[in-house]
Amino acid sequence: MKNICTILFLALCAAVFVSCGDEVEENNPRTDEGDKTTGLVVTVSKDGSITNASQFSFDGNDFYIDYVKYSLVDGHLEVAGYDRDGITPTVDIVSKLRYKGTEYEVLAIGQNVFNSCRFLTSVTIPASVTSIGYHAFNECTGLTSVNIPGSVASIGHSAFYGCTGLTSVNLREGVERIENSAFNACTKLNSINIPGSVTKIGMMAFGGCTGLTSATIPGSVKGIEEGAFFGCSGLTSLTIRKGVESIGRTAFYGCIGLTSLSIPASVTSIGESAFSGCIGLTSLSLPDSVTSIEEMAFGGCKGLTSITIPSSVTSIGSWAFSYCANLSVVECRTKEVLNPEFYIFYECPIQNATLRVPAASIEEYRQAREWKDFGTIEAI
Repeated sequence: MKNICTILFLALCAAVFVSCGDEVEENNPRTDEGDKTTGLVVTVSKDGSITNASQFSFDGNDFYIDYVKYSLVDGHLEVAGYDRDGITPTVDIVSKLRYKGTEYEVLAIGQNVFNSCRFLTSVTIPASVTSIGYHAFNECTGLTSVNIPGSVASIGHSAFYGCTGLTSVNLREGVERIENSAFNACTKLNSINIPGSVTKIGMMAFGGCTGLTSATIPGSVKGIEEGAFFGCSGLTSLTIRKGVESIGRTAFYGCIGLTSLSIPASVTSIGESAFSGCIGLTSLSLPDSVTSIEEMAFGGCKGLTSITIPSSVTSIGSWAFSYCANLSVVECRTKEVLNPEFYIFYECPIQNATLRVPAASIEEYRQAREWKDFGTIEAI
């Protein structure tokens, strides 16, 4: 496909691009005005001469620069599409256009702009851009890496969904929101840096990123949303910084490669099925900040041999530790015996396991549902 697109491009460069209004078509070399950090500045003079672009046309509201469409919106430009017959696999998005004495800044990459543009291999996003829209690069399977400047406050819903060739994403300090499914199903993505400016990691943001091996969640993210890293089976290292308060439903469901887990003392709740199916985990010690462990939170973690439940916990949901087939030691530090929902240790070999509890409450635990069936119950 890449070779075909290159041939088409070379052939079409010899032709005049037809538009409804002014047009300029020249093989103009780019000047040193602008760079890949600040962005490319394109100038069209009143006499029609052009710098830093090889193709330009204008139809009254839309500009085409090197076959990328820029629409005029409220005095600025937004990337709105492209000419499939002329675009090359490498795209440098313009930061400014100076058109016959009027300057326009490029502030956004709109919705669906490069959706399913599978031959796109490289895109440069300038520091003028503040948002990347819904499905902007959806299923651009030829993309291998992308740098997102700190000027981009929001990476939209499914912006890079299904970019299966993407191996690395570099997010600059300043990015604030990674919306739902932003990088979902980027199966070759092996590294991602999440800067301390990020406050939101949306639902399924990195879901299905099976090649991802490590992740660090900064404390600026107060809540890790539902399914944020769902099915990241290659994830072996996870760091959650102090400041994170909640781990949402299915946030790390099916992360079978995860072997260790450190939850900071800022986390108060662990959502339903948050770590369900993390079969590589062998031990679990929750901090004293945790007050609730939801249904199936650690269900199916069959590698777990020991669990420490802090005295701060006031509720444990049904099947919270079900199917933990190798569980041998549970230390529950709550003095008041919790009355969790049914089957908290369903299909766990607790008849052969040891339960350690506060000495003052040992007799109550020996009579309480969901606790009394441990083979050994002893004081901490």
